[in-house]
Amino acid sequence: MARSRIALLGTFAGLLGACTPAPIPALAVVAPTPQSYTCEQSHKASAEFDALPASAQLRVYVTDYGILRRQLRVLLGLQDPPKCPPVPIG
Repeated sequence: MARSRIALLGTFAGLLGACTPAPIPALAVVAPTPQSYTCEQSHKASAEFDALPASAQLRVYVTDYGILRRQLRVLLGLQDPPKCPPVPIG
């Protein structure tokens, strides 16, 4: 091998050996806190949801929204909100 190629290879190998991986910074997740709703609001929303036709696309959207809210609470380390008491029938 020509002398210039050997020197170039040696320099390149030296540069690779001198490189150490940079420390990986901690991952910071910035996410909004889910909105809290009262039991009255939850009961009203549930009644409205139940009144939707079974084929309503809005049912899919609302269900997806509920899943996203739960995933967000898990991501943020938040507990699920307490269960609301059932609405008295009368």
